[in-house]
Amino acid sequence: MTDATSQEPKPMLGKLGKASTAYSAGILATANFASMVLRLLGGIIVARFIVPEELGTFNGILLVVVYAGFLQAGVTNGLNRELPYLIGKGDRPRAEGLAACSMAWALSCSGIAGAAALGWAAWQAVQGDWKMAWGWVAVTIALAGAFPRQYLESTMRSGAEFVRLGVAHLLGGIAGFALLVLVWKLGFFGLGLRLMVVTVLELGILWRWRVLRVWPRLNKQELWHLLKIGLPIFVVSYTYSAWRSLDSAFIVNSLGRAQLGLYQIAVLTVSAGASVSLALSQVVYPRMSQRYGQTGDARAALRIAYRPMALLGILAIPAVVAGWFLLPPFVRWVLPKYVAGIPAARWALATVYLLCFNSSLNIYNVIRKQVVFACLIAASAGAFLAAVPWRLAHETDPLVAYVQAMVVGTGVYVIAGNLVALRLTRRRSPGVATVAAEKA
Repeated sequence: MTDATSQEPKPMLGKLGKASTAYSAGILATANFASMVLRLLGGIIVARFIVPEELGTFNGILLVVVYAGFLQAGVTNGLNRELPYLIGKGDRPRAEGLAACSMAWALSCSGIAGAAALGWAAWQAVQGDWKMAWGWVAVTIALAGAFPRQYLESTMRSGAEFVRLGVAHLLGGIAGFALLVLVWKLGFFGLGLRLMVVTVLELGILWRWRVLRVWPRLNKQELWHLLKIGLPIFVVSYTYSAWRSLDSAFIVNSLGRAQLGLYQIAVLTVSAGASVSLALSQVVYPRMSQRYGQTGDARAALRIAYRPMALLGILAIPAVVAGWFLLPPFVRWVLPKYVAGIPAARWALATVYLLCFNSSLNIYNVIRKQVVFACLIAASAGAFLAAVPWRLAHETDPLVAYVQAMVVGTGVYVIAGNLVALRLTRRRSPGVATVAAEKA
């Protein structure tokens, strides 16, 4: 097994619940929301400093970072599930071994992706296109930092670590906003320099606060285990993302780019509102896995999500009502060109409320039922597709119709997902059979 230093912090390998779920989720959600606002404002300011052609070129290059994520092939997803599960079982050596293997894999992915991007940057320089070359140099740094960052974030699973993770995100957002001065002074080259500085800063903060101080070690058996656990989670998560983007795909194809631009108010409403439920999900997931590792009782793991979800559902009611009335004057004041997107954004609040109850659906990853989860996502997408022509026939505003169809699909996802989860966990009682299945 890998070596650990004597200075290794203890909370990660102890009990995850020292800080309350509500407190951890609240801090993480607040930090993430503030960071998102800063990045949104930064994006608006960047659009003032950079001509559309240059901004489009830079953002097009950045897409490589998104697609390169496929290189990790679910190894990080496997660590997300296995680390708290093994902590619950009290198997510290195995947890350290998997973490070391995941770190080695992350560094390997960074090396491969970064070397390819740097080679392409060199080729652009040889061709004399210095802007493209600089853009690819910036992406090289972004790629080199992306995979280690995913690894470090996956090891931050306790209440205290979630607070640190939120602070790291917030500091990155503040730094990115402050470094807009580089874009102002240097234009396209400032965009690349800003990206590199923020990447290095966030990675440095996470490295300083890292939880497991292990050396990278690539072990074939442990890598295969992480792939076996994580690849199905990885595939299903991308399937979910594809479903959640169906509305935008339909709108741009049937209504055009201008209508898609107006629809972004609804998209931003869901992103901002769902940041709280996403933070809750991030906090609940490892605690569910740890409980399952401790007891082998899937129902006990599922119950962990109920109380915080109920609390969030109660608190979200006045927030959604307030959003319904405050959205119109806010959009008219800040984004007057997007007023036509207000009705769709108001209906998007229904999706935000439904997503308050999706943290419990992490149970599908905890008990490794990704096939069932994929079927649930397919059913939800089917409900959306069936609702689109129905709502278009009864709604004068097509953007509202698409949002309402997403509400239907989200409702199927949340309600059916929780009902099926109850059914599955009732069948998986603790005992020798459960332990044997986990070892298989």
